[in-house]
Amino acid sequence: SDQLYWSGSGTNFGKCVDIFAPGENILAANHTCNNCTKILSGTSMSAPLVSGLVALYLQKQPLLSPDEVKTLLKNNSLKGQLNFDPLTDEARPYTPNNLIQTTGIYKGRIVCAFV
Repeated sequence: SDQLYWSGSGTNFGKCVDIFAPGENILAANHTCNNCTKILSGTSMSAPLVSGLVALYLQKQPLLSPDEVKTLLKNNSLKGQLNFDPLTDEARPYTPNNLIQTTGIYKGRIVCAFV
């Protein structure tokens, strides 16, 4: 995916990572008005995408434990789709090539809005 945030030192890799989410050129809500948006990049854009997916899982199955949610995220991720060329040779074997996806979880377009 070309929307991963590889630039700079903000992206984690190695054994501390379970899953990746897009983090570059993300359309996000903006504080300047109730319906304003802004294109942002960084790991702070990836985290809300994973959190939103977790919320969708919990909406369908509210009694899931944290470990069950983690398993769902990993099992339902796209595997082997990411270009790991920017990673060091030492980190590459220890970094899971898992990208979040919402297929089968939510039908339609996922958007954020003020409520």
